[in-house]
Amino acid sequence: MRRINSIFIVLLIAVFFLTAAKMNNGSRIYSRADCKIQLSAKSINKNVELKMTITNISNDVIKIPIFLFPNDEDEFFGDWFEIIDTNDEVIEYEGKQADIDYEPEKVKCLILKPGKSHTVCLTCLKKYYKLQDGKVYTIQYLGPLGESNIVE
Repeated sequence: MRRINSIFIVLLIAVFFLTAAKMNNGSRIYSRADCKIQLSAKSINKNVELKMTITNISNDVIKIPIFLFPNDEDEFFGDWFEIIDTNDEVIEYEGKQADIDYEPEKVKCLILKPGKSHTVCLTCLKKYYKLQDGKVYTIQYLGPLGESNIVE
């Protein structure tokens, strides 16, 4: 009888946690292993246009805080790209460095379902890295969302 009561209590606790997860839209905060980052780059009018696609490769619905996406409108919060010239010199980041302490429940998040993607287009890399016109660089994203492929 005690064993049946123990099993019943464990089942009740499991149902409680499953219900709590459903009330949160069934989503959870992302981890780096949840995201595949894919870059593509092209040169437009002496500027670099970088497209960054984030794909949810997990089986769960994930929430990614919006401020973790680099974009042209807002400032970068850290050195998220490794940019190397043809002489193997790393191009230094010149933007702000910020450790952001946040409460996931209180920030605006992008919700990504399993297998779904979100793409951002960046043309502002020259604002944060000393890129010279006519030079060739390799670029890789190494930020809080994971690591990307390397593009030229």
